[in-house]
Amino acid sequence: MKLLRQTCFLLVALFSIQVSNAANQTIPLLSESDCTAILANDVGALKSVPAALVESCRNAPVLAPGAAAIASAPDPCSGADAASSVYCWGPWVGLAPAAGGVVDSQAILYQEELRPEVASVFDSDVEPVVPIIPLGQCIEGTACGFATVVAGAGGSGNAEDTELTTFSVTSDGSSFVVASGERNEIQSVSMAADLAPRGGDVYILDSVGASTTSSGTQVSQLQARVTSTDGVNMIDAADFWLNANVVAGAVDAQSGYFAYGTATTLADLDQLRNLNTSVNFSGSMLAADGTTASITLNYGTASTWTGNWSGNYGFDAGGVVAGANFVSEPSQFSSNVAGGYVQGVALGPLGDQSAAVAIDVNLNGIGNIKDVGLLQQTP
Repeated sequence: MKLLRQTCFLLVALFSIQVSNAANQTIPLLSESDCTAILANDVGALKSVPAALVESCRNAPVLAPGAAAIASAPDPCSGADAASSVYCWGPWVGLAPAAGGVVDSQAILYQEELRPEVASVFDSDVEPVVPIIPLGQCIEGTACGFATVVAGAGGSGNAEDTELTTFSVTSDGSSFVVASGERNEIQSVSMAADLAPRGGDVYILDSVGASTTSSGTQVSQLQARVTSTDGVNMIDAADFWLNANVVAGAVDAQSGYFAYGTATTLADLDQLRNLNTSVNFSGSMLAADGTTASITLNYGTASTWTGNWSGNYGFDAGGVVAGANFVSEPSQFSSNVAGGYVQGVALGPLGDQSAAVAIDVNLNGIGNIKDVGLLQQTP
């Protein structure tokens, strides 16, 4: 059977190189070794070989006309243009024969390793596809954050009038961007930042700035709790932001709450996974004062998370961890959640982490909740 399978693959290539005899009958170009391989099959195996091919070998057990020239022709796959040649499959030689080239049946039948993009289709150990991350993925080791956006200067509003989006701020607190790259992007003016110490690594940030042009005045402000080791650069920050444009005496303001930091690096995340350990976080949500959240990230081969919210609103959630990101799975919501999502990101260095979290959930008896928070690592 092994020889028969090899012969069948050989025939595919041989039939693609043909000449016509005097009677306009198509005859394959066969070498003596080819015919020897064909005729070596037993009677049963020969039934799977075209009769004309068997007859050709029996009547002409020497090189067919022109075959010697083909055998001595330069290898079309050895030159600089091999990658674009229809006779060469290059890295795909293990999957199919080239279009008319000489076939290495052993390469076709017995190549043990598939290319990674092909192997992944059959590899049951490949990690499952991570659910869609609603606000976009935070890249490990880079700045990332979330914010609520409402009209006006009050920071809070009805959920129907509140938007959740991305947020970033310079490390010294002198400028910020809301919804970067989006149609409704908000860029602050340059602000004078002041960090007032509150004990340990905790500071209170107060940044404000204004810029006046012929079309009006733009005013930007941040007021936030900050973690900093040098009193200048922020590790993470969370609380209130404001941006207003004053034109001809009319004020167009937008504001909200934010949670921001630098996503934990891949190196630190690898250590957590190798340790098969858990990290706990807790803290206050910002838009709905009086609500606290507690979250546990469980690192391992398949990292997961669970969380609980209590206070002005309450629910449970859980899901998967993808790098520094974590996102909810609908099946892990408590029964009072009618829909929505929770998204978060692990921030900071190993052993001194925090977590920024954004929620958009519909709760039975309460309605839609949109909120952000910055949770600190706990024992």
